[in-house]
Amino acid sequence: MSRRWRRLDRRTLLDCPPWVSVWMEQVRLPNGVVIDDYFMIQMRSWVAVLAVTDDGRVPLVRQYRYGVDAWTLELPAGYLENGEAPEVSARRELLEEAGCAARSFEVVGSFTLLAPRGDMRMSVVLARGAYLAGEQALEPTEEIEVRWMTVEELRAAWRAGAVEEATHAQAVACGLAALDDTP
Repeated sequence: MSRRWRRLDRRTLLDCPPWVSVWMEQVRLPNGVVIDDYFMIQMRSWVAVLAVTDDGRVPLVRQYRYGVDAWTLELPAGYLENGEAPEVSARRELLEEAGCAARSFEVVGSFTLLAPRGDMRMSVVLARGAYLAGEQALEPTEEIEVRWMTVEELRAAWRAGAVEEATHAQAVACGLAALDDTP
């Protein structure tokens, strides 16, 4: 089925690159209905890294999130830079946030976020052979504690809802599934 919506007009409401842009569009649906105020949002795509050491331990990050006014348990993650491959971003973010490197990096999933409103994507990278490689190199806006769990502890934490942020919960599920499929 190739019946697409057609943009008739667009008005920028907020433009704060590289963080967020918001605009309102007037669109015509295939059935002729016109929506005068369809809101769209543009944010950068990003990567989440499930890194596993040879002995089955996973570094997670615990950090304060202003939007929910709480500390959350997440995978190391960050935005893709212009044109950057997810594996490259994963290598950088794992080192910056957890002080770790790994022998290999493999994209095991890629998902749209807020598909009705924009084209932002999250890529999930499985990093095998992870090891401590140095100190964290945090940005001035970051305060991150590294928490280590075994794969089974992570699986239990995920099942119990301890990874509350939806995109990180999806990334953990995707990474664990990829580990489970490993011969």
